[in-house]
Amino acid sequence: MNRQKILALALVVMLAFSAHPVMAASVTPVVIEGNPTCVGLGYDFGFKIDPPTPGTYPAGNGSITWTTADGVYFDWTSTFGMDAVLVKGGPNAHLYIYNPPALAFGDTGLHAPVEAGPGGGQPYGISHLEFCFNSQGEEPEALIGITKSVTPEIISLPADSTLVTYTIVVSSIGETAALDVVLEDAFEAFYFAPLESYCLSIEALATEIGATSGPVSVVTPAVLPGAPPLRIEVGTLAAGEALTVTLEADLAECGIGSFPNTAHASASNAPEVQDDAIVRIGDPSAVTLNGFSAQGAGALPQLALVSLGGAGWVLKRRRR
Repeated sequence: MNRQKILALALVVMLAFSAHPVMAASVTPVVIEGNPTCVGLGYDFGFKIDPPTPGTYPAGNGSITWTTADGVYFDWTSTFGMDAVLVKGGPNAHLYIYNPPALAFGDTGLHAPVEAGPGGGQPYGISHLEFCFNSQGEEPEALIGITKSVTPEIISLPADSTLVTYTIVVSSIGETAALDVVLEDAFEAFYFAPLESYCLSIEALATEIGATSGPVSVVTPAVLPGAPPLRIEVGTLAAGEALTVTLEADLAECGIGSFPNTAHASASNAPEVQDDAIVRIGDPSAVTLNGFSAQGAGALPQLALVSLGGAGWVLKRRRR
């Protein structure tokens, strides 16, 4: 073979290798004929991505993220352990088995079977992916936390505005995602049973959720402005992420008093948590704020103000 032919062959080989600068997967794949599924291969669950659009997907007890530069080779990570990954392309599929010896939380350079291209030496393009995992063994623990605050905490009448802002943050602080999360707040201190109504009015409501969490559904109040109770549902709250709820409320009809209330959060795989906040409304020149107590009695709701010296005043609240 002359020098020119040797150089040309070397150039072809170099181009072939440089066209796919990827790392090989950590395990050797097995070719499975046809269009297999995870469940059909004996795994408990399979999460299929079809069409193969790269991104992050809520799945199982967490999420799966995968990326590809050319639609042929791809990398993946997950927040919970995988037993295997199926890569369908062409007439067959590749099965990457990680268990045994151990579950995997990510890998690089996966691809479909190598049967395409000149001489059948290139992988087929990705038709779809499926991530296989089992429910055997102890699942990582899901935990949630909650914080609730209100600004301002004290309203001095008649000078101050009666608008306040509640901020409630529900966080997934466990090892895995919290599922079917529910945030509830009855705002019970603002409810007057004889009138069967709330003095607090929710004027505005906004939610913010982590990038790989959701979906978020505001169940109540469905229309704004509106009255409590508050209920918000989240399908998946990924580990390390949070739901933040910002609520603007008008207390103009609540009268003088101290109004504590508690927010509760729960998940199908995590214990319930709660936190509270207190708003105090009053005229500091008339009575010490720490002596306020809100109550409903008789035919009409009443707000009783009890001073430190024992003297008291009663103000009738008008019906909305």
